[in-house]
Amino acid sequence: METNNTTTSNGVHNAHAKDNAAKIVFGDPVLCAQFLKGYTDIPLFKEIKPEDIENVSSHFLPLFQESRDSDTVNKIRIGNSEIYLIALIEHQSENDFDMSFRILRYIVFIWTDYAAQQECPR
Repeated sequence: METNNTTTSNGVHNAHAKDNAAKIVFGDPVLCAQFLKGYTDIPLFKEIKPEDIENVSSHFLPLFQESRDSDTVNKIRIGNSEIYLIALIEHQSENDFDMSFRILRYIVFIWTDYAAQQECPR
């Protein structure tokens, strides 16, 4: 696995150089909106604008004990609803059988955060 601990011109610091592209695309609202509109065939995403996308990675990543340099969590507003887009794109040299648990942990963190927001008056 290639590591170099560098920072790209986009300000992305990632220990695994091959994972920088995903972090750049999903970490930038303009690029993320373009990707969702242009490269997915999901009608729900066809009207997404960059201002509908909020990167909330910093809220969830510290909850992990280990580093998640390439993970990105975006909250996307669609009409009166919000959805979460979790990008876990990594180049790995061997199978990671823990990936389903990683996704489950994000789901639990997001639901816990949602429940806390519903309890607090705005």
